[in-house]
Amino acid sequence: MFPVNYLREGDLVFMGIDGRWWRAFQGSGQPVTMLIQGEVLEGHARVNLEDPALVKDVFARLRPTVPDWLPDALNGKLVTIRLM
Repeated sequence: MFPVNYLREGDLVFMGIDGRWWRAFQGSGQPVTMLIQGEVLEGHARVNLEDPALVKDVFARLRPTVPDWLPDALNGKLVTIRLM
């Protein structure tokens, strides 16, 4: 189990991951099971490394209080989960 901050929008869940464990979701990603507000959800998770505009857009809602001066490398990685 890993606690993360998340943002659910329809059939997508975005999670911000700090540290190195985001690497488990590289390439084709991994199936995941999540517990969100008492509901067990299944999905497929993949880290987003190719679309900086999407990352910036989602992090603006996911982590709106992150200081602008903080380098992106320290602002975590965005993992997108498509719910099944």
